[in-house]
Amino acid sequence: LWYWEADSIRMPTLFDVAHAAGLRTAAVGWPVTADDPSITYNLPEIWDARMFGDSDLSVMRGRGTPWLLDSLDAPPTGPFTDSLRAEWTAAIVRRWDPDLLALHLIDVDHWKHEQGLWADSVVIALEAVDRELGRLLTVVRATEAGRRTTIVITSDHGFLEYRQRIRPGVLLARAGLVTLDSTGRVTAWDAAVLPNGGSVMILPRDSSDRSLAARIRAAIPDSLVGPPPGRPIRAVWPRDTLAALGSDPRALWALDLNEGFYSVGGYRGALLGTRAMPGGGHGYDPRRPELYAFFLISGPGIRRGSARPLMRQTDIAGSVARLLGLSGFARTSP
Repeated sequence: LWYWEADSIRMPTLFDVAHAAGLRTAAVGWPVTADDPSITYNLPEIWDARMFGDSDLSVMRGRGTPWLLDSLDAPPTGPFTDSLRAEWTAAIVRRWDPDLLALHLIDVDHWKHEQGLWADSVVIALEAVDRELGRLLTVVRATEAGRRTTIVITSDHGFLEYRQRIRPGVLLARAGLVTLDSTGRVTAWDAAVLPNGGSVMILPRDSSDRSLAARIRAAIPDSLVGPPPGRPIRAVWPRDTLAALGSDPRALWALDLNEGFYSVGGYRGALLGTRAMPGGGHGYDPRRPELYAFFLISGPGIRRGSARPLMRQTDIAGSVARLLGLSGFARTSP
């Protein structure tokens, strides 16, 4: 369900290149860093304790730098909260002053998903992040390297608000593309859905079946497609559109949802949820400005007041590598 382990990434990471150059690296709550040998001080993000049958901190002890949590006087078990992430990041900066450090704070993302874009819990989380970052910057400035430190603050996506969930797999089951037994278990299928929040990929079982694309499209009623209000599907994208967007190459079609709707998996039950459930999400058309992420960089090597109207997230590692004097990361956009 989740990518935790660093070896899931099949290209050299910024941590790999920095470590190979002899730099000290650190990561606190950073995604896909469990068991990463290139991170000197590593407290990896591996937070779904339900998967491992234990608490976040106890799982982390075996998947990051073995001695680090004890050195930070961490409790033996418990959740990996934003306040702990910020506190331990500050301690790592004070004690070991790494050359490259990455910190992932998650509460703003969590509450926007749970309660929508500007719920009280989101505002409280934003205020808390502001305080934690302020304390961390104070620690950075106090280090010998403080004047030489470049700070990057970024998000990984924007948000749209939704109030109703849609289960597109029901359309495939109605069209006979998926067969279920009496308990709802899939017994046969020609196509499957891969929900991604604001979009849904529809994958074929047999990509050589030339009739399958037409059968899938016929399963999607035109009455569901169009501008709001009421219509959940903003557009049905064919394979060539998906290829141009760099999307899943296996998909024959994708559904791009309108704001206000969010996809869930499964092939049984109601197509549309009957109860309004406010929340926030992503996965919609990446060209929508509401989905753009935030990026701010300041420090040595950065021209004060400069701006770029748009960049790719895959540019960030290359920019940081150049500031560190590292090679091996080509810029991926013009």
